Amino acid sequence: MEGAFEVTEDIKTSCLVCNGSLEESEYFTQFKVCPHCKFHYSLSALVRISMIVDEGTFREISRGVVSIDPIGFSPKESYKTVIQREQKRTSLSEGVITGTCEIGGNPAVIIVFDFGFMSGSVGCVVGEKITLAIERSVRMNVPLIAVVTSSGSRIEEGLLSIMQMAKISMAIDSLENKDIPFISILANPTTGQAYASFAARADFIFAEPGSVIGLSPLGLMNESKKHKQLSDQLISNYTSENLFETGMIDMVVDRENHRSILAHIMGLLSMSNRIKKRKTSIQPSRKKDVDAWKSVSLARIKNRPTARQYIDAIGNRFFEIHGDRVNNDDSSVTLGIAELSGQSVIVIGQERYSDVKQPVKTINSITPEMFRKIQRGIRLAEKFKLPLLSFIDISDVETSLSAEQGGLAVEVGKTISQMAQLNSPSISIIIGEIGGEASLPLVVADRVLMLEHSVFSVTLLEDAASLIFQDANKAEELAKWFKLTALDCQKFGVVDYIVQEPVLGAHTNIKEVSFDLIRILISTLAELQSKSSRRLLRERKNRFRKVGEYNSKVKAIVYQEFVGIQQLLSRKFNDRK
Repeated sequence: MEGAFEVTEDIKTSCLVCNGSLEESEYFTQFKVCPHCKFHYSLSALVRISMIVDEGTFREISRGVVSIDPIGFSPKESYKTVIQREQKRTSLSEGVITGTCEIGGNPAVIIVFDFGFMSGSVGCVVGEKITLAIERSVRMNVPLIAVVTSSGSRIEEGLLSIMQMAKISMAIDSLENKDIPFISILANPTTGQAYASFAARADFIFAEPGSVIGLSPLGLMNESKKHKQLSDQLISNYTSENLFETGMIDMVVDRENHRSILAHIMGLLSMSNRIKKRKTSIQPSRKKDVDAWKSVSLARIKNRPTARQYIDAIGNRFFEIHGDRVNNDDSSVTLGIAELSGQSVIVIGQERYSDVKQPVKTINSITPEMFRKIQRGIRLAEKFKLPLLSFIDISDVETSLSAEQGGLAVEVGKTISQMAQLNSPSISIIIGEIGGEASLPLVVADRVLMLEHSVFSVTLLEDAASLIFQDANKAEELAKWFKLTALDCQKFGVVDYIVQEPVLGAHTNIKEVSFDLIRILISTLAELQSKSSRRLLRERKNRFRKVGEYNSKVKAIVYQEFVGIQQLLSRKFNDRK
């Protein structure tokens, strides 16, 4: 991976990376991206702004904040001389430009670094301008957008430079406390305090292809320059593509798509529509007994509709996000923002099978990363006060030692707690077979829907049969005793509504199932949104506080005496006959 080359006269005819021709390339002229190898050349802050914001809407702020020489740094030449030379060369006053703008008609405050000014390093002025921009975002109550390309701290300003991290980080805290969206785009390179203090803390993080990103990769790269093979391997570990794979960023986005991506996600987050309660209520589903083993078989069928299929069927403008922001992007969980009947919702989908589009499927493993990604979705719903819809189709399978050592039990418990304390409405939909401790967290919702041929049990039937009969093949005999059908779950009060399926299963007509599901979701969401957050939390707590069949010892004695009297009277009545 090459460095952050600036576009100069020397490379207007051929690419410095692949040597491909750039002559007569409209793509390169417009975006400064090689049409052959897709290398993204460095851009000035002003050019980036013109590519992202709506024409004529940008207004610069904090332009009067200028650099001084805070520590009298001049081992070779005066720091003031260096600053003046950079200002003359770039026509900028400092390494960052901040301002207000609109993107796709959505108002925002924007921060854009310029790598051409002292490598985009963060000094006192850059730190102050960033902080002022964050504070402006809080006052205006509009999203904050940051386009970052920086080499880290500005050593010419000594300790005062690195102290900007604390100032910027605390400003971001105030942004989070006000539940204001923060989106960052990382360009090549994004390192040091600019990355750690605020860019990595964004709600949504995108990056240009091939960008070197990390806290201190540049120093490590310099150390390994003597060994080219080692250097190439090291650099690949810090690229945007690798960070996407390890769950640290949401998406690698080509430069020409920055504006559309920002407009899309800002549009979803700015939607103020709320589904309103209607006079008509949900008609109760027809109650009919379904053979338990038939439901198990239909719930396990390989072509049963997946969570992603339901998400695509019920929601418009779905925007998928990735990563748990720790170390992974678990593919068994689909996470994103969608539009349901004109209202934005956070959507989580758990997939039972991996490679759902492939003919050969394997059951997904239960991992800590799965729950960390789910927790991220819960936090987004909490922050932006959006309803949470969860599609569940996951059962406990044998967990690995690495999963246990990675904190699986802790993450399951944390997810249950976060679902219980969520301050916005939550609806969960059981779409397949769920069972065991790891399947429970997303069931902790205000309302639970269940497809007619879905099943919900304490454990896999085969595991129970092995325990009881020492024979997993006797699972079918146990099915009816486990009370695992949708109707059983509704009788227990675990499920609120049953979504009807075609006789042969949901896979035979997903459109019909989705239509019924949308109708119930809209009505249920309208009912939940008519309640305050405090009431939702209280009712949710009471809902699960009452779960279970039990009685006091005194009541049990009274009940036994009552039954005894009933039996005595019955015998006397029969004797008279």
